Amino acid sequence: MTLNQNGLDLASALMEFVKADAERLGTTKVVKPGHYVPFHWPPRAISLEYHVKGDAFVETEAVEFENSPFTIRIAETPYGVFGRVDNLWHEARGETREDVIRVLGEMAKPILARQREIAQILGLAGRFEGKLADLDALSLMKLLYAQDRSIVHDAMVAIETFPNPFQFGPPMIAVLRDAIHPYRRSAQWGVLDMLEDLPTFCPSEASQNEAIRAIRDLVFYAEDDYARAVYKAGVVLGGHICTPAAGEALLECFKSASKIGRRAAYHAAFHLAEWLPSYRDRVIEGLKNAAVHDPEEILREYCMCMARDVERGEVDHVADPMFPEELSA
Repeated sequence: MTLNQNGLDLASALMEFVKADAERLGTTKVVKPGHYVPFHWPPRAISLEYHVKGDAFVETEAVEFENSPFTIRIAETPYGVFGRVDNLWHEARGETREDVIRVLGEMAKPILARQREIAQILGLAGRFEGKLADLDALSLMKLLYAQDRSIVHDAMVAIETFPNPFQFGPPMIAVLRDAIHPYRRSAQWGVLDMLEDLPTFCPSEASQNEAIRAIRDLVFYAEDDYARAVYKAGVVLGGHICTPAAGEALLECFKSASKIGRRAAYHAAFHLAEWLPSYRDRVIEGLKNAAVHDPEEILREYCMCMARDVERGEVDHVADPMFPEELSA
């Protein structure tokens, strides 16, 4: 099987998952995701601060955290009672065993929730206790649809270090074209972030052009900018791919019926003129035209300032405007 065929099969399997998962969630309406908050685990071991060594944890006690059984190892010291859960890699200190068990249970909630969400996405029972780096390509692509954006981020890291990266091109393009999964915006943001290095995942001119068209369509037909995915799409075209094909796709988005899409294109055109100077005159002309004809007053003012910044060769540009409904959301 060729890498390209493997990629097409991955894309097909991923979209089967997307359809089934949207049905499970009961909606195809896009959901505004929360902000990305890095997940750090394990927390620093409290025993290190008190120089309590591992051989001090001589007693054990069986407990349940959220219906999952665990064994706590206990160390009773002059500094209080310490508890350690080896298979969750965390510790706590308290005055009594009851204090320690309660604190350990509270501390465990984030990792238990994360393990359950990963298992749910992958169709596994209970909790996922393995390493993302050990998962196959399809499983990692599925995790881009996690509600918890720290899972999305960590799946991206695993994808970027995965062997045979070319196989990810077709499923990444499929994610950009997804219009049914409610968590698609953070998945699309993740794909766009990886496609900043387009040749890594799309080595041929044909595959790169297909990716560019998918990014262009995401901007052109934008209905929202949740997770800043549309903003990101414009920047990838104008500030990272920076080829004539990407430049043409970006300029097409000046004509989008979507004010969200036009804003992203106007912003990214600044970077296009910066990285492809051959487009500078067309960018200035397009921005000046939009400064007169864009239907949105806020975007007309924005384009007037952006055209000025490009014309003067500024190293930075005017801040992007926010629409009233975005400010109140």
